[in-house]
Amino acid sequence: MVAPASVANVGPLFDLAAMAVTAGYDVVEARIVGHSPSGPRVDLAALSEGAPPGPGNTAWRAAMEVLYQASENVRVLLVLRKGVPVGVGLGSSGASAAAAAYAVNLLLGEPFTREQLVRIAGQAERVSAGHPHYDNVAASLLGGLVVLLDRSGPWPVRLPVPPGLRVLLFIPRRQVLKLPPGKPKTAVMREVLPRSVELQKAVDWVEKALALAVGLHSDPVRALAAASHGGPVEEARGSIIPGYWEAKRAALAAGAIAFNISGAGPTLFAIVREGEE
Repeated sequence: MVAPASVANVGPLFDLAAMAVTAGYDVVEARIVGHSPSGPRVDLAALSEGAPPGPGNTAWRAAMEVLYQASENVRVLLVLRKGVPVGVGLGSSGASAAAAAYAVNLLLGEPFTREQLVRIAGQAERVSAGHPHYDNVAASLLGGLVVLLDRSGPWPVRLPVPPGLRVLLFIPRRQVLKLPPGKPKTAVMREVLPRSVELQKAVDWVEKALALAVGLHSDPVRALAAASHGGPVEEARGSIIPGYWEAKRAALAAGAIAFNISGAGPTLFAIVREGEE
């Protein structure tokens, strides 16, 4: 199974949306190597630098969850090849979980739908995020732009993306964030978020979220322009990404439809018309 990278949040849709992008792909191969009377077992071979082994890997967790929920007491060999950049805000752990869940599901004769696999893979994200996380895995499994209408379900819905548009990514070649030693980037970028939001800011945020999610059906370009509005999340994270606001002003002045932070950053994205980049 091949699972693509993804851009989460997409501006105002914090934790509720992600879109698949071609910045890299995680590849997972799976095969049954025997029965396991004591319960499901997964042996993971992570053939990429920086990919954690065993239970610390979202691919391992997702594969185990598929076996448990399918009540299959077998031993599976999982081979993971990382292609999605790690730690830059492109859903690397989500791609691994999505690829593993899909590969093992296929191996078992597809007992679960892709929508059901979103929940399974999202649960595996506990390893990296500390809690279930469904937006990145939804995009990696379903492709395109996906919104979660109910995170507890979850209820993923794939939205139409107009042709003739491209997503440009600006991926740092070195570490640009000053992180405390030993502290994961995602945790740091969560800590900077405000715990409360003024009423008017909240209304503006919801307005832009609705414009993006609902407007795609009537005026796609105008709707996607709302992806530039990240509300309080963008304000907090943009302030600690060096050069972010200058880059945003330059991109919009050059004709980009939208510009924002990919997930927790530091990768940035722009939505542009084909041929205008």
